[in-house]
Amino acid sequence: MKISIDTLIMNGWDMSYPDKYKYIADLGYKYISLCDVNFPGFFKRPKVNAKDIENHTKWIREAGLEIGTFVTGFPISSPDEYFRQLGVRAWKRMFEIAEACGVKVLNTELGTGLDTPALCEEQFMRSLDELVPILQQKKLRLEFQAHPNDFYERQDEALPICRYYDDPKALGYLYAVPHSFYYDGGQGNVGKMIRECGEYLTHVIFADSRNHTIPFRYNLNPPDTKARMHDHAGYKKGDINWEECFEALKDIHFAEDEGHIACVTLFGFPELCADEAREFREVIMKELGGE
Repeated sequence: MKISIDTLIMNGWDMSYPDKYKYIADLGYKYISLCDVNFPGFFKRPKVNAKDIENHTKWIREAGLEIGTFVTGFPISSPDEYFRQLGVRAWKRMFEIAEACGVKVLNTELGTGLDTPALCEEQFMRSLDELVPILQQKKLRLEFQAHPNDFYERQDEALPICRYYDDPKALGYLYAVPHSFYYDGGQGNVGKMIRECGEYLTHVIFADSRNHTIPFRYNLNPPDTKARMHDHAGYKKGDINWEECFEALKDIHFAEDEGHIACVTLFGFPELCADEAREFREVIMKELGGE
């Protein structure tokens, strides 16, 4: 299992890319989950060229890092057929960029569409029908997660899509621990849900979150807002049952697969990120192992 950190932790920081990569290496990480609008790109057609690839791979290598996964996404679940096709073309280009960078894993979200979930699911699967054979041919893996405000927020609706294609080497399932309270309507039964993923689980995002369904955990006005609230907080800073989480990951032998990814993804408190990132990596190493 590879332990990575999401580079979005430094989104907006006034640092050069070489300095960003060196900063992450100094936190003790070997792998990064690379998420950046400029490299590799996000939502729009990727604009990366050969020089960008050369520069970033050089900077990352010089920092002593490796890219564990590209974190990106394109509108392949859009009800608008033009944008769905645009998303498919963008993913095909992203696969080329991944190959040029020596990256074998990419991950994404389902995509928005809470008001039209059935249509968005069909568009998403229609796109995967075209992309999964390419992933199989190129020996790449695309992982997806349900996300607050996606067309499916619950795991029992999202996981069957991954099971349908039945090839975790090409299409894996990503469990984001901080989204757990959306996955099962506020119960936060992390252990049960992780065990349900079984062999399809190839990637876990680590961060804590408060349970948004508990009255006044968050205060929003107006009270009936459709906004989706969750945290990506430090270890034991929220309501996640971490004992259950790690026990379940041990039960399914998640850390024994060298291709699996455990990604620390912390947002919101840049003044704490260095200490919290180091702590989370130490906790994961202690509980599961990895590198």
